[in-house]
Amino acid sequence: MTLDAAKIRDTEQEKAIADVANELRSLTLTALSVAAYIGLTIIAIRDCDLVSGEGTTHLPLVDATVSLTSAMIALPLALVLFFIYVYENLARLRVRAAAPIDVWPLSECGKRLLGHGLGLSVLTQILVWGAWPLVSGILVWRVAPLSGGHLIVQALFFATAFIVSVRYWLVTTRAWPGPRATALGLVALALSVLIVDAAPPLRRTIQRHALKDFVGAHLVGFRLDHLDVSNANFTSAELSGVDFQGVKLEAASFAKANLERASFACDKSRLDLSRVDFTDAKAARISFVACRLSKLAGSDLSGANLWNAQLSDAHAEDAQLTRANLTGVRALESRAIFDGISATGATFYGAVLPRASFAFASLDAANFTAADLDHASFVNAKLQKARFAGANLCGADLSAADLTGADFAGACLRGAKYDGQSIFPAELAHESKLRRLGMVRSDGRDEQMAQVAEVACPKAPSSSCAATL
Repeated sequence: MTLDAAKIRDTEQEKAIADVANELRSLTLTALSVAAYIGLTIIAIRDCDLVSGEGTTHLPLVDATVSLTSAMIALPLALVLFFIYVYENLARLRVRAAAPIDVWPLSECGKRLLGHGLGLSVLTQILVWGAWPLVSGILVWRVAPLSGGHLIVQALFFATAFIVSVRYWLVTTRAWPGPRATALGLVALALSVLIVDAAPPLRRTIQRHALKDFVGAHLVGFRLDHLDVSNANFTSAELSGVDFQGVKLEAASFAKANLERASFACDKSRLDLSRVDFTDAKAARISFVACRLSKLAGSDLSGANLWNAQLSDAHAEDAQLTRANLTGVRALESRAIFDGISATGATFYGAVLPRASFAFASLDAANFTAADLDHASFVNAKLQKARFAGANLCGADLSAADLTGADFAGACLRGAKYDGQSIFPAELAHESKLRRLGMVRSDGRDEQMAQVAEVACPKAPSSSCAATL
């Protein structure tokens, strides 16, 4: 072969390599665009759809909607196909080319010195060989709170992305043999898993990161198995029949949400709902067994079960508690506010609510049997046919309260206040009877009013009360 023919052949080879390199540049940019597109799509998936697994996701630009289950398989699979094809062709071209290739990204794969293109070279390598593992990592992060198939599948996709990317990066940029590069990729993945496993706080963060966006979510009858939804916003969400056992709910908001028949079994899972907002929630027949509650203002808790609940700085103004079960509820640390509630037929049996306020509340036929209502306020409350048998009403304010037909058998009324507008049952119609029970007027006509603040009320409802009916 003549020298000219050899030169022509080399020139043709260089041109062919340059053409392939240019095509690979376009293909690499396409793969990176696909990675960015998939990453944005994953980030755009709503938390409520992710948790339910029954939602859909909108694909940007193409204006298409696909099921979430299909997307969680199709999107990472597209990454596998795109990047393995790109990496394999980059590696082959890099190995077969006799001279350095001056086409991006292969032009940035050689060794660089500081100040001589090192920064651009490092950035290119991170972008090309790190984009796929990054997007796969985002997918794992998004499904980390979930259990079962989704998490396993995405973990496998991430492991594939990690190992393959490390292997081809070493083969393409460092000219390592394929088997050796693959072995190092496996070692790097194993070390990463060990590091995560050895750091419980980091592992918990990855596995149970906070999900927040549940506004208007539809999760009827769903079970949120041991998820971390601290600070989540469930405003106006449809959550009928949802089981929240074992779910972390610190500072979550259920304002205006529908929680009918939902269950918060705090006695089994140690839930603390003291910072959870239930303002204006519809929660008829909800179960708050042994829960610590605070923000209940305006909520509909008709028929709800609040057995043994702890009310911490509770505000339940204007709440609907018709026929609700509040047996054994306690508010020992601070005063509970029930002003304006509608609680006809509600049960407060054995409740411990010292200094609680029921001003302007509707409590007809409510059951306060054996309740501790020390210095509670029932000003302007409707209490017709209410039951206070064995209750401690020492120092309570019954001014302007309607107690027609109420039952005070065995109740302690020492120091309880009343006025000319208070309406008592027939057996207490005479003021002399009220005085014998130790009650005092609150309208300035009773000299004993000066001593009301000094009344020492018994700790037991009526056992140590000298004056009972």
